[in-house]
Amino acid sequence: GILGELPDDVFVAAWAGSFNTWCDVDLLFDGVDSAMAENPSLHLLVTGGEVEGHDSVTWRRFLDLVEGSRQRDRYHLLGRVEDSVLAEVYRRSDVGLVVEKDLYERQLGAENRVVQWMAHGVPVLTTYRSPAGRDLVQRGLSFAITGRSAEGLAESLLALVDDPARLAAASLACTREAREAW
Repeated sequence: GILGELPDDVFVAAWAGSFNTWCDVDLLFDGVDSAMAENPSLHLLVTGGEVEGHDSVTWRRFLDLVEGSRQRDRYHLLGRVEDSVLAEVYRRSDVGLVVEKDLYERQLGAENRVVQWMAHGVPVLTTYRSPAGRDLVQRGLSFAITGRSAEGLAESLLALVDDPARLAAASLACTREAREAW
């Protein structure tokens, strides 16, 4: 599988779950691709895909962007995966990504995928549109994408790549929060 093909010394940012209408794929792609251009150790691991019967446009847009990337060999698109593979994705990920559009759904929504990341000790880099997302950023349990822009995503991601101690501390805090609070 692809996880076995990822070298141990690369930095893995990850997306888990569907690409729904709230996902800002242009911001996600532009930020990650720009960061990849600056740091060749950065890879993106993606599970999930389209929301059948609801939204196939968002996923298709992301696929088209990846196909046109000079770094496309560092995008690992796994699609929907079994729980055992998802557990391995969590284990291999350095940071999870949640990149949202500014929609009412996000302002009122929950952070279920963030809870899953945290339960596995994976801190999240997010646009923090929901109240839960803002709370997690304020408490240092998630990282904010600077300016909620592609440039900010690239800068924020590269800063985390360069600061393994900060990531390790956040990972421990996420694990503790998940165990104690949830």
